[in-house]
Amino acid sequence: MIEMGHPSNAYSASKLPPFPRFLDSLGLGQLSRKTAVVGASKIIQFLAVLATNILLTRIFLIKEFGRYQQSWLLVNTLVPVLLLGIPQGINFFLPRSDPATSRKILWLFYSILAVVSLPIALFLVIFPQILAALLGNPHLVPILQVIGIYLIIVLPTYCLDPLLIIHNKQVVLLVITTIYALLFFAVNLFFGLYRSIELIFLGLSLIAGIKLFLTLWLTGRLYGGWRKTFDPALLKQIVGYVAVLGAIGAVDVISLNIDKYLVACLRTETLYAIYSIGAIELPLIMLLLGSVSAVVMPEFSRLLKQQDEAAAIALLHNSMKKLAMFIYPMFTYLLVTAYIFIPLLFTESYKDSVPIFCIYLFLLPLRVANNHPLLIAAGLQRYALIGRVIDVVINFVLGLILLRFIGIWGPAISTVLATYIHKMYQTAIVMEKFHLSLRTVYPWTVFAQWLGRSVACALIVLGLNILLPSYLISVPLGTVLFGLLYGWFLLKSGRHSG
Repeated sequence: MIEMGHPSNAYSASKLPPFPRFLDSLGLGQLSRKTAVVGASKIIQFLAVLATNILLTRIFLIKEFGRYQQSWLLVNTLVPVLLLGIPQGINFFLPRSDPATSRKILWLFYSILAVVSLPIALFLVIFPQILAALLGNPHLVPILQVIGIYLIIVLPTYCLDPLLIIHNKQVVLLVITTIYALLFFAVNLFFGLYRSIELIFLGLSLIAGIKLFLTLWLTGRLYGGWRKTFDPALLKQIVGYVAVLGAIGAVDVISLNIDKYLVACLRTETLYAIYSIGAIELPLIMLLLGSVSAVVMPEFSRLLKQQDEAAAIALLHNSMKKLAMFIYPMFTYLLVTAYIFIPLLFTESYKDSVPIFCIYLFLLPLRVANNHPLLIAAGLQRYALIGRVIDVVINFVLGLILLRFIGIWGPAISTVLATYIHKMYQTAIVMEKFHLSLRTVYPWTVFAQWLGRSVACALIVLGLNILLPSYLISVPLGTVLFGLLYGWFLLKSGRHSG
């Protein structure tokens, strides 16, 4: 049963079911085990989306699938903007607050979500033609009306994850996420057979309604009801905080999706379908990064409140090391097998997605340097916002130029280059504010070690693909050898750290 009362920052491993000894052999600490469970829930979400896309590429015509992906582009743009960074706000405020104040904060967050999202959702329901015209796709009109309903229901459910994580109920989160992912897949399968995107979003609205009820019930159980929770002074403080986070979220989502909008403006659903499959890196990695950020940000907030910057930087480095262990092998393995797996998973119709996918993969090494949660926890949101603006401007200008000269490869290349420039700016801010040198801001030696090991493992796979006559032999054999060798590296590293 979920416990009542104020969340504890201390994490108890006894609250988790037994983990495989393999995890312990890696030297994973309490926060790392917590991150592993949260990460598992994020991976389940991604796998549900991936399985859905694989299924629908076989059910829908390529133009219909392009329309489906454009619908999700709109949802994935509006959700982060309308959330106003409130899930991050929960991670920031609740670990610092007593139970009574936490209750006020949460219900104010829900009120803000309702006030902000309701007008936008009603606009989509009443005037869908305007947005459809901007995207140059009149077929989106009936879909946009259903999306308006879906947004009203789904937005508050994004508060469930940080609530469960703060209360050390990440296993409960894993169970809820698994059930929701299965329902998501089932809804897409059932209504996809009718080839109706509108019915898909109606079905998703229904299961989102169930999750909304669970979110509000959990909030009431943990923090009490709505009565006597309104506090104008607290509202002012919260609005000041989430206004900056909301701006960051808006600029961030534009930065992440501007390349897709550039391709969508070509007004061909077929090209967009091909591009959307190639641009599949961000959902995969952002889920992993999201789980890490969700776990470490409350700890950053607590440590910085105690003015223990050294411990905060140590935690930052430790999280980066763990990310490197998992992101680098994903990068190298996918890079040498993309030309096999993309057509296999999504049919030969999407083979032109392979170059886009490979370009996007070069974002992966950059994702290891995940210092954004530290900036937010330190109250340096405006610098995060400036970095996002730089990213958007470079991405848009360069994307337009490259789109004209090299086609749909251009926006992908501009996305990668703009993101690297953004990370350079973000690194400079961390160095300045925390008095770090370039040599000490990141654990460079660990990065080099894990990247080198990952490249060595990938070369085995590539060599087998070249030497053996059939991918049916080379890919399974290479994957097994990759896993065994990299697993040996992990176990060796775990013994040394232990």
